[in-house]
Amino acid sequence: MIIIEVAGGLGNQLQQYALYRKFVRIGKEARLDISWFQDEANKSGGVTHRKLELSYFDRLVYEVCTTEEKEELIGRTGVIGKLQRKIFPSTVHWFHENKIYHPEILTFENMYLSGYFACEKYYADILYDLREKIQFPKSDNPLNAQM
Repeated sequence: MIIIEVAGGLGNQLQQYALYRKFVRIGKEARLDISWFQDEANKSGGVTHRKLELSYFDRLVYEVCTTEEKEELIGRTGVIGKLQRKIFPSTVHWFHENKIYHPEILTFENMYLSGYFACEKYYADILYDLREKIQFPKSDNPLNAQM
């Protein structure tokens, strides 16, 4: 299973969703992890408060991972999880994006992916599918009707 962490603002969320759709299209079992938006650490401090905005799009269909599925790949959260990852690093299946394009991620089988994946190369061949699914909702703002 591939789990993609969803984090950041709308643009980042759409990039992460696009990568999710790519995994689905190539026949891999994939899920989105939306827990970043429930984490209190991301709602305070120096981080701008963000909310999950993928839910505003009616045509976006996706599966969300469970806590158990996430823990299967990266271990538990908190101090105990950090210790387990330090002591038993070979049991952790967590990929952190560190450059603009990682073609090898499309070959992964069981991995938790963290990053923004802002390179079109990941999903260029499914842009038609993404354009169909990513359609902005109509605005209730009366000023938009005048344009």
